[in-house]
Amino acid sequence: MPVQFSTAIKFVEAGQKTITAVAKSVESATSSVSAVDEVVLDVAETSGQFHVYDPRTSQPIEKLVPGHAPVIIYPDAPPVLSGTQPPAIPVPPASEEGMNLAQVTTPAGQLTITGRWYRYDRNSQLVGVNKCLVGLYTGTNNLLEQGYTDSTGSYSIGPVSNPGGDVWVRIYAYALEYQGGPEVASIHVGGTQPYTFAYLDAYNAPSPTEVFSDGTHDIGAYAVTESTNNDRKAWWIKDDLERGYQKRFELQSIASAPNGSYIAEWPTSATGYHPNGHIDISLVDANDTSDTVLHEMGHAVMYYAYGNSSPPACPPGNHYVKKVSSPSCGWSEGWAQMWHMYVNGDSIHHYPGDGSDDLENQTWGTAGWDNGDQVEGRVAGALWDLFDYDYEYDPISGTWRWRETWDNYSEGMTHIWAAMTSGKSDTFWDFWGKWKNSWSSGNTDTDRARYADGGHATY
Repeated sequence: MPVQFSTAIKFVEAGQKTITAVAKSVESATSSVSAVDEVVLDVAETSGQFHVYDPRTSQPIEKLVPGHAPVIIYPDAPPVLSGTQPPAIPVPPASEEGMNLAQVTTPAGQLTITGRWYRYDRNSQLVGVNKCLVGLYTGTNNLLEQGYTDSTGSYSIGPVSNPGGDVWVRIYAYALEYQGGPEVASIHVGGTQPYTFAYLDAYNAPSPTEVFSDGTHDIGAYAVTESTNNDRKAWWIKDDLERGYQKRFELQSIASAPNGSYIAEWPTSATGYHPNGHIDISLVDANDTSDTVLHEMGHAVMYYAYGNSSPPACPPGNHYVKKVSSPSCGWSEGWAQMWHMYVNGDSIHHYPGDGSDDLENQTWGTAGWDNGDQVEGRVAGALWDLFDYDYEYDPISGTWRWRETWDNYSEGMTHIWAAMTSGKSDTFWDFWGKWKNSWSSGNTDTDRARYADGGHATY
């Protein structure tokens, strides 16, 4: 039943303000459903307006100085509306991660700029902006050179000819993973830039303009502001997709399959995936969990692996984790749930607003759960039970045992991914046939893992 309420809120200072409403229903010890909605306002002294999410407008950043509180500044760098094809992420040796920027040398007449970019994560902790494009520009907006941050947020751009005037850097929530390969990006709604130019639609942040003498200069550390800039969520999304891309890349060693770009538009009016297009993420669906972002990415992973094809669409209306939908919907949505579980290493499905469902420890007759392969949560649980390693040490008995006595099978992603890439499956039944006929030794452990999660009773 929809819930409505009204209230009056008085703001005592100007700035970007967020009003958040959370609804949560606790159904059992392992299941609670929640939903979130937000209104974001730009409040002035005597007026206010709804915040516009557009990375082409100037956004505040923080200057980070060790031992001092962050200082909010408003850079004077102009927006970048056109550009050139960016380079791909380099593959540096491990020793270059966390590079010693002080050791970078620059010839006479040349300029090298080093620095660090940070962001606030979902726990309000400062972390390095990982694998994001950084551009070095002149004060008149001419691009000098581009590079990437490493896992610590550090970057080094140059040497380039010193222009002798203002220069500045801009970081983008974007990466070209390898030359000719996928793009991973978080962009504004309606972005339409062609391949390799999506960075021009991506959320970004500039440093202040400065004039430098020849040589190597460290411009210090900056962060996407947490206290006044709600756009920080776009950087969460880029990092979620980047982690997912790395997991997808690792699967190539098991079985090669087509891959593509993972570009999310945020904040859209609704969340979903457009085959051969962008991922839509609503204002609140990335709030306190990466599960929704990675779930939608999972649909894209399936689409590419199936040669730019997807199972039949879900029936009209909403589909639910614990309820029957259709055979194709149960499979495609169950796979997408499994994708976020795989990337995060966690069998719990988290909802924005602190709700969650345990997708592993459910079985036949669990209250509130329908049974069978038309239930996406059942499909996800069956896949997880094939994947996970549940042999653990029991400190009470002093012995090693299977955590789930009905599930003592574990294989990682090896055979799951091999079956995913052996031909399109429109249902879990299709997938299970490929998996079992091609890879299973026929022992009962696989059936027990699958059966425990409410899949088909027999084969």
